[in-house]
Amino acid sequence: MREALRRRLVELRDQGMQISAVNPVAALADLISEQLAEGRIDRADIAGLLAETEQDIWADRHQQLRHRTGLDGLGRDFARRF
Repeated sequence: MREALRRRLVELRDQGMQISAVNPVAALADLISEQLAEGRIDRADIAGLLAETEQDIWADRHQQLRHRTGLDGLGRDFARRF
């Protein structure tokens, strides 16, 4: 489910870049609402999706900050101190 929703979000983002009236987040929210109403997903699925997405975002931000500060090339022992 998570990958399908992510793929759909990427598609909607691409459409939003071509058609300014397309709001990818709102469109994805509509899709999720439809799936909830049809019983294809439930609150646990949404909670899991949000938790996984949150972890992915934090990991990505962490890596970006390490790269920008130069810590990613210093080795694990040194970087652990920070």
